[in-house]
Amino acid sequence: MPVKPQPQQQQEPMSPQEHAAMMAREKKKRQDRQERMGRIAAKSKARRDAYAERGYRELEEDMIPEGNDEEGE
Repeated sequence: MPVKPQPQQQQEPMSPQEHAAMMAREKKKRQDRQERMGRIAAKSKARRDAYAERGYRELEEDMIPEGNDEEGE
């Protein structure tokens, strides 16, 4: 049984006030999304930097021989 397409309803044009309110909501959504993505990016960068710093420290510790001070004697 084929489904009949619903007739398109004509939307009446928005008043300038409605349009401005809708645009303001859209702008706020975009700003909120950008701020959220910025916070996530900052956390990710901090996490990457912390891991990198920890990794560098471990590499440095591996390169320094412990208790093998031949030059002092």
